[in-house]
Amino acid sequence: MFSSIRDRVPVAKAHKGDLMISVTKGLRLRPMRRLLRLTIFRYLLVGGTLFLIDLTIVYALAAAGMHPGWAQLIGRGTGALLGFLGHRLITFRDTESLWGFSLGAQGFGYLLVAITTLVVSPFVLLACLKLTLGQLVLAKIITEVILVSGMYIMLRIVFLKRARD
Repeated sequence: MFSSIRDRVPVAKAHKGDLMISVTKGLRLRPMRRLLRLTIFRYLLVGGTLFLIDLTIVYALAAAGMHPGWAQLIGRGTGALLGFLGHRLITFRDTESLWGFSLGAQGFGYLLVAITTLVVSPFVLLACLKLTLGQLVLAKIITEVILVSGMYIMLRIVFLKRARD
């Protein structure tokens, strides 16, 4: 009568944040594919890559004698330019704007978020440098944790996911 478990088990779906739970489909996913379905994981993956690029730029410029505040401005600016593409194409790839924002409007929203964090980031880095007694790498990591937390909340608004019908 039943040819497979799929015929016997109803597919129950419930939305909880970014995680979509499916009784039968969720069981077949490999762990990495399951993680890639989570927006927060993709955000951290893209952000981690951007952080490594940013850290390399800041450390290289500071080692070359540039003031850490200016080096942070340049590193963060480079990360912001690459970040829009990374977050739009990878992090929020399967989302639609709740308010129907076009790509241009999303780009403008991302620009506002990037400018906000760009302006704030040198001051946060300098404060973290004082807290860590001049340890640039540690101060940079603490700075990024602070900035990334706020930026994720702001980017969720820019690329907000619409509930599927």
